[in-house]
Amino acid sequence: MRGYFKLENKKRVVKIEMDEETYQLWLATKAKLGEAKDASAIKKLCESQVERPQKKVRQAPTTRIAGVVLRRELLKQAEHQCQYVGQNGRRCENRHFLQADHKVPYFLGGKTVQQNMRVLCQQHNALVYQNLREQNLF
Repeated sequence: MRGYFKLENKKRVVKIEMDEETYQLWLATKAKLGEAKDASAIKKLCESQVERPQKKVRQAPTTRIAGVVLRRELLKQAEHQCQYVGQNGRRCENRHFLQADHKVPYFLGGKTVQQNMRVLCQQHNALVYQNLREQNLF
């Protein structure tokens, strides 16, 4: 075992043992972070992994366009991928030109809330709209 080091920070002492490969990876990471001390480098790494609560911005459900916060939540929920599922049961894999779409269209009384929204790529959003036109819904 190589790479034994000791972290001392006022009240806590942490001992870490690691193999050579992990130790070399640690040295590279520490250098990339620009930290000379192990404790400050570990603190920086830990802080980068903690999700800080974001301020929720309320959006009126009567607004047609999805706001930044709603769009961010929709993209996170959809894993930044189009949510259209074709007749063959496969989900579209497109991750570019994504748009927030109303499941129940806005012009038919659908609200701009997370439960009524989905993420579609540009092509599938146009396809859904075209299907609505063919059904003479407007």
